[in-house]
Amino acid sequence: MTIIFTKTELNNKTEIRGKLEEFTSTFKDISGNYNEDEIFSLVLSAIRVNEMNVVDIKKIKGRTQYIVDPEKIKYWIERRLVPNTLQISADDKELLKLLIFSLAIPYKMLRGETRAPMNAKVRRGEERYFEQICSDVFKGEIGEVAFKKFAKQKFGRDVTLDWRIDREIETFKSDIVDSKKIVSIKSTDTLESIWAEAPRNADYGILVKVSLPTSAV
Repeated sequence: MTIIFTKTELNNKTEIRGKLEEFTSTFKDISGNYNEDEIFSLVLSAIRVNEMNVVDIKKIKGRTQYIVDPEKIKYWIERRLVPNTLQISADDKELLKLLIFSLAIPYKMLRGETRAPMNAKVRRGEERYFEQICSDVFKGEIGEVAFKKFAKQKFGRDVTLDWRIDREIETFKSDIVDSKKIVSIKSTDTLESIWAEAPRNADYGILVKVSLPTSAV
């Protein structure tokens, strides 16, 4: 059985969820670590970027059809998603270091010891206060913690993350200390995100999808 989407439907999350509904629980069971909402978001992103050719694109009578085979989705989950998923416990040493770093940033801003001012705007008419700054930093850097663990588990490599707090704005160097290449590690806001913007001078961009309990952020 295959599922056919139009281009309009692929831009509509509700339409995709409805057509995948009968398969979502199966996808969840195969994934092991994700609930139904999380696995749907991940499958949605895989479909939209056609990761591992999960979508067969055909022109029929002048119209483009996007044909999704649930078996290909299962294969993607088993071969791509599951092997590249890792969990970080709340008492993980690197996570605790990140929390301390996130708490330190607002104080550094207050004392003028970092390049970003305390009242830096994030949305029109809103200021960044202590809790928001701490949350933004934590969510922004947790992808680096995840990649550090991933590099150790998958490749046996120890990497040192660059969490220096600079007063001056400098050209982006690398998120990994002593790397021969300039590496930018970015975390996504949601599991369905499909891209993140790296600095122009980066040699490599690493996209880390993060799922955090609401209470943690």
